[in-house]
Amino acid sequence: MELGWALVLTAALVLVTAFFVAAEYSLVRVRETQLAELAERGSTIAALGQRMARRIDEYISATQVGITAANLGLGIVGEPAVFSVIARLFPVDAEAEGLFHAIAFILAFAIVTFVTIVIGELAPKYLALHAPLRLLLLTAAPLFAFTQLVRPFIWAVGGSARLVVRPFGAANRAREATYSEEELRLLVAASARSGVLQESERELLSNVLSFADKVVRQVMVPRTEIVAVEANSTVADVTELAQKHPFTRYPVYREDLDNVIGVVHVRDLVGMSPEQARRTRVTQVMRRVVAVPETMHLDRALAEMRRQRVPLFLVIDEFGGTAGLVTMEDVLEELVGELEDEFDKAAPLIRKQDDGSFLVDGLTSLDDLRERLNVELSDEPYDTVGGLVFGKLGRLARIGDSVEIDGWRAEVTAMDGRRIAQVRVRSAHRQGVPRSQ
Repeated sequence: MELGWALVLTAALVLVTAFFVAAEYSLVRVRETQLAELAERGSTIAALGQRMARRIDEYISATQVGITAANLGLGIVGEPAVFSVIARLFPVDAEAEGLFHAIAFILAFAIVTFVTIVIGELAPKYLALHAPLRLLLLTAAPLFAFTQLVRPFIWAVGGSARLVVRPFGAANRAREATYSEEELRLLVAASARSGVLQESERELLSNVLSFADKVVRQVMVPRTEIVAVEANSTVADVTELAQKHPFTRYPVYREDLDNVIGVVHVRDLVGMSPEQARRTRVTQVMRRVVAVPETMHLDRALAEMRRQRVPLFLVIDEFGGTAGLVTMEDVLEELVGELEDEFDKAAPLIRKQDDGSFLVDGLTSLDDLRERLNVELSDEPYDTVGGLVFGKLGRLARIGDSVEIDGWRAEVTAMDGRRIAQVRVRSAHRQGVPRSQ
């Protein structure tokens, strides 16, 4: 073969290698959702790419066949061609011809290898990693045609490869088209950092991913915070109670909170005359109450609320006693954040102070504390900040008590009876912080 044609063929083989490398990496890198979106718009190339992505093993085998064939061609044609160029550029005497040939051969091998790695391997890989969809749309049709041409050889090679990997449990494994929950979290976080998702979208998606993992115990109003009415109370009593504790619903109990028999809604009391309100017992206007275990997951609780058309559940502990109340608002807030109505207090659960510390309501969930303060709390068997501090102390708390929690110090600043009402949280490394009691 003439030297000129040999050099042209060498360049062509390098480009062929680049084509197959680009096709391989773009096929592996592209997301099927990107192809599906274009296919729905009528792109036939995207539809072809979808088909190829679903049978990725076959097309990856085809690219490997192409890369191997091109590299063999470079060894047969490319290195001798470059060797001939070097020999013509640097003629030597017959005495040094043997040594020169050895040096020229090594140099030719190095040049061909360098060009193949840079142009045939690295450059198309970088392009495929940064623009996989665009490259796949360019390479899909030629790769599909090449695959049909060498299909019998691919079957033979692929079958042999599957026999080799079968002992490792990897035979006939389809392309992973699903992601674990943790992988989805990482994808959401990465999309938010890159600006693809807004912060509100990131927060909503993160809440959705953790929603089914939470149970009603984590979001309920605890028993100690329930404002309820006794079964013998009148509507007038409820009206008076609503002036002090403005809620829309009040549980109705007989004897104690472990025997809740219904719930009264203030909307049902509207329109009653004062005389009628004094004569009417709450048991006459109360609605039914549905009890659920405190271990019920939130997704199931929401589904049950919708199915039974009740906005409130009585939460029962493992001993059959009343643990608390959970409303549809409590459940939905785990998805969309705080929902405030005209009765909600404006004071936030976590308030940053001028000295860098945080005043935290004792009923603040540990999930909220993790998110707001970016605290990496280890797995704790508690749902609230107050419960965590109480557990760390191992006794009834007093104002001024403090405990260390994963590099942060929580100091009790307010009590509500025996319940921890408020704590001050600050970094344990700040100067002047009291030591644990």
